[in-house]
Amino acid sequence: MKRIGSLLLIQAVSLFLLFALITNGCQQTNTVSTDQDLISWQQTALDSLFITALTVSPKGEIYAGTCEGIFRSPDQGESWEKLDLICPAGIAVDTNGYIFVTGGAGVVRSLDSGRTWDSVRLSGAGQTRPLAFGKTPGVVYTSVGISDENLIGGLYRSEDYGATWRKTSFPDSIGAWMIAVNGNDDIFAGTGFGLFRSIDEAQSWQLLNVGFELDYGPIVDAIAIENRNGNIFTTIDDDGSEPRAEVRLRA
Repeated sequence: MKRIGSLLLIQAVSLFLLFALITNGCQQTNTVSTDQDLISWQQTALDSLFITALTVSPKGEIYAGTCEGIFRSPDQGESWEKLDLICPAGIAVDTNGYIFVTGGAGVVRSLDSGRTWDSVRLSGAGQTRPLAFGKTPGVVYTSVGISDENLIGGLYRSEDYGATWRKTSFPDSIGAWMIAVNGNDDIFAGTGFGLFRSIDEAQSWQLLNVGFELDYGPIVDAIAIENRNGNIFTTIDDDGSEPRAEVRLRA
């Protein structure tokens, strides 16, 4: 069966899900509004493709990773330019237009807006997963998985746009499925054991599971940070067997 995906853009005066935001500590958010007067969806010109990664650059360009290549739109999805590479696991674009892509080939970067690419593979590391830029120019974070007994997992940091990497203190045995950096340069890592945070450039880590109120350690599948108020949104599974679309907030 052929897997088909399409890219939709939201045009609204508010978010399509409105959450009861509580900024004093950690609180489960149960109130959801789906008022059709607040939201409409528009199909973009990119359709009939399975999208494996999606991001928006600081300049507002949309990048969509597919198994037929990476596509870029400068006009909110009206038109798309096909770049190189296929089936990326993650895409990140910084304020200079530098593009970093992760996947089975490690980390691949373009420092000229996608015209040329070079591999910045991490020595001794397995398949790369997510990535994120720090607030200091040149700082990039990525996580790798352990593909066999000879390869090392963990979370890595580069201070020169991927030319060199150092392994951080993040535990080897815990794979980070998602990485995000907030406006204070705090790093958040979503894992199969919960949400971790570092406030010292990945030198040490704190587990932030208090307040989730689950029988098992939460599996954090995704992280989104709203930098204006410092709110952090995560999607979680209870124990990996029954995915939940629940969104929780930390402030």
